[in-house]
Amino acid sequence: MIFRSNMYCNRFLKTYVRDREKILFTVNMCQRYKSGGKNNSLKEEATDRVIKRIPPKITKLIFGQSMLKEWPSPKVVTEITVRCSLAGVTIREIETFLIRESRNKEKSKNKGKEDYFSSRHIYERWLKGKEKLELETIIDYCESMLLKQKGKVDLPMNRVEYIISIWRVICMVEEYIKEDTYESQTFVRKFGERCFEKYGNLDILTYTCLAELQYTQNPTVPDVSRKPLVGLLQAGVPLFVQEHKSDFPKTLLFENVEHTLLNLLKLDMDPILQSSVLMSLSLHRWRRSNFSESLQALSSGTSTLLQCLSQIESEDVDEHLAEVAVQFCSTWMQVCSSAINQAMTPALEYLEVETQNFIKNYPLIGFLPFYVFSIASTDAPKSSGDKSMADFSRIPKNLRNEKFEKTLTVESMTKETKLFFTSDFLKKCLAVKGNVESTKCQEASEYDSSAESHLDLKREIFDVDILERLVDGDSDGILDLYLQNAKSGVYPSDETGSGIAKFFSNKNDIDSLNLLCRGTHEDSRLKGLFYNEISNIEIKVILHKWEAGDRLLAWIRIVELYRNILSDRVESRIERETAEVLIHKCRQISKLFIEESIQQKDSFEDALRSGGLRLASEYRDVYILLAIWEAFFFSPNFESQQKAEKIMEDYPQLVNFIRIDDVLSKAEKFNQENIFRRLLELNLRHESSTYSKSRTFEALLRYQTKSGNIVAGENTIKTAKALDIRITAEYLQDFIQLREESLSSEKNTVLSKAYTSFKDLFKSK
Repeated sequence: MIFRSNMYCNRFLKTYVRDREKILFTVNMCQRYKSGGKNNSLKEEATDRVIKRIPPKITKLIFGQSMLKEWPSPKVVTEITVRCSLAGVTIREIETFLIRESRNKEKSKNKGKEDYFSSRHIYERWLKGKEKLELETIIDYCESMLLKQKGKVDLPMNRVEYIISIWRVICMVEEYIKEDTYESQTFVRKFGERCFEKYGNLDILTYTCLAELQYTQNPTVPDVSRKPLVGLLQAGVPLFVQEHKSDFPKTLLFENVEHTLLNLLKLDMDPILQSSVLMSLSLHRWRRSNFSESLQALSSGTSTLLQCLSQIESEDVDEHLAEVAVQFCSTWMQVCSSAINQAMTPALEYLEVETQNFIKNYPLIGFLPFYVFSIASTDAPKSSGDKSMADFSRIPKNLRNEKFEKTLTVESMTKETKLFFTSDFLKKCLAVKGNVESTKCQEASEYDSSAESHLDLKREIFDVDILERLVDGDSDGILDLYLQNAKSGVYPSDETGSGIAKFFSNKNDIDSLNLLCRGTHEDSRLKGLFYNEISNIEIKVILHKWEAGDRLLAWIRIVELYRNILSDRVESRIERETAEVLIHKCRQISKLFIEESIQQKDSFEDALRSGGLRLASEYRDVYILLAIWEAFFFSPNFESQQKAEKIMEDYPQLVNFIRIDDVLSKAEKFNQENIFRRLLELNLRHESSTYSKSRTFEALLRYQTKSGNIVAGENTIKTAKALDIRITAEYLQDFIQLREESLSSEKNTVLSKAYTSFKDLFKSK
């Protein structure tokens, strides 16, 4: 059974990402590249496909500026491995592509050099006989050619060679280590330890230990490599693809996850690391439908972690502990959400009993599992689960945290943001000493009430000081006073805050507004006010550039502003209401730019489409792509109409996001039947929703009714009936009334003609 939590599964996102992965990570199935070229000493006849391009995510992982200080880490190499394996490419194919990309980045003039590294020779010789000699050779190659060049880790070619070599070394190591002999284990382990001792490279030891954990019964894992291994499994387990055929190392695809985790639990590890392993094991078993064993591992891991947390102070919360806490909360959230969504009563009863036991056994921090359980109950769809399970009254009022709750309910929140909010919440929990009983909560509430009165007085004095400086026009004084008080959590009233925003906005002082916005806590309404003013100034600048003729730059800046607002909304840095208003403005301006641009001879269609694709891939916002399609679709130019069809052919899922009522309303203004017919063809060809098909048929019939085209209207009704598409009675009644009026008119016309003929006949007599 596959894990089916609605919160973690967005169908459109998964479909779009998968389709985009196929588009970007494409290989030319017709054009072939033979291994035996002019400069190629490999004479085999096998052919490789040519990769045209790869997802930007992989390029960023390899060549990103933030990654260049060290060799690509095991987490990075693992993610690249999984992505490449899922795309169905081979090591040879990705090697050829990355070498070509590296030469382009280094602007190398040696375009005629080989498109492979020396490790390919060694690896392919090893494939023929699988001799230990070849393994020793490639190990020497890694040490001498790569690890000794630590000062050149930022060179693109070196980074690519390192990743390719790691893949081939691990492929050979895992085959050798499967022998599960003392000699094989010792040889591999000594290689990893030597790399760490001589070159300070812990990653090689991590890879070799990971292979040993997966393919041996009694692995030996040095203490120094245990923390990196646990961290790698935190990131790697969700990516595991069962029974996936690939020539990439199975070790990095986590072929034997459960065996690896169980081997780790045999080791004498730090309790926090042990709890992390148990969380990974619980989630893995849950996804494999081993529910009882999963819940046992979850309970054991929770007890271990809570025991540790109850013995430490808030100052002891570091990044490592925060990562484990994020994993702990995420695992509880996923298991609880899945159990609720699938109405798994026994599992829910077990979880409820366990959460109550944790509250009793660990009074300081034991409420945390119940807190997550309540959040999952609240976040569950109305059709599943029982909302009564969400009982926040058991959670101390002074410890409820909205930002922490968002880390579990906001799907797109980044790992860094989750770490920050979870770490902050954990520190607050640990800062509360003793038993969190209702009496202490009441005392805390009374203290807060007294503090609030004092805060109101400080705010009034603060308002007066700010207003005086506003009258004097003292920009620096306002900034200093505001930021100083903001550090203490004291902010001016909304009215005074609005005056500050207008003061700097009228001066177009975006730098000062940025300082004010960054210095304001996210809970304050003033943050949204400053953010709104900053965005409005940026929009004015963009419109000015567009009117001045610098249209490409204006387009780039509006897309970037759009992206930043979406990012801030996702990360909860601004309120949703503020974000929605600004997003609406960005959409209006973007649509205006698109419609004006495509009418110009020097239109930048590639830039328009690139901006739309970026927003769709990063934030699932397809508005710009639809605006481009709409502009082309309603253009009187046939070539533009063909471009609209091409967009839908390239991204057929877009048809499901068309707001059909708005499009039909616009079509009616053109008053052209061919537009309605093209819309109907589009909806039928790309299998849009039943509602969209029905509305399009109704709009076409209404046009034909107004035009008095009875024959065409009858054909439209017959076609809709044949396709089992419903046309509502209102439109059918109008058409029937037209047809009856037409028949009556024809009948009257015939009688009138007959009467006239008889009258003329009598006159002639």
